[in-house]
Amino acid sequence: MNARIRSVAVVASAALIPLFGATSAHAVDTACPSNGYITNWDVCTKLSNGTLYLHETSKGTYVDVEYGKSAGSSVSCKLGYLRSGTNHWGPTVTCSTSYQQNQQWSPSATCNPDVGLLYSGGTTYQTPPTKNC
Repeated sequence: MNARIRSVAVVASAALIPLFGATSAHAVDTACPSNGYITNWDVCTKLSNGTLYLHETSKGTYVDVEYGKSAGSSVSCKLGYLRSGTNHWGPTVTCSTSYQQNQQWSPSATCNPDVGLLYSGGTTYQTPPTKNC
């Protein structure tokens, strides 16, 4: 599948998450551009043991942070996002290669950029910021 079609499929899959409440198709999609921008509101960071994604609507009223772990043993982790200088965290969960973790929020609308967060092993990992609306 070429990169353009894959990007469209990723964006379409992300749009269906709120409708079906399921994890996105990213578990099988390992493509994360080197700059981290899939679209203005879909960003990612390739880590040594997986990929961290942030998906949101253009006004930020729906935020979905996902971590697809691709290597290593299970670890405790938590997902969150950074908006306007404040971290918003989900609960601590077990991240493993057998299950893609994700956390969703429905915050108030804003045009401020958001950053996806993953905290594990004393380190916080980030996505690039989304683009302003």
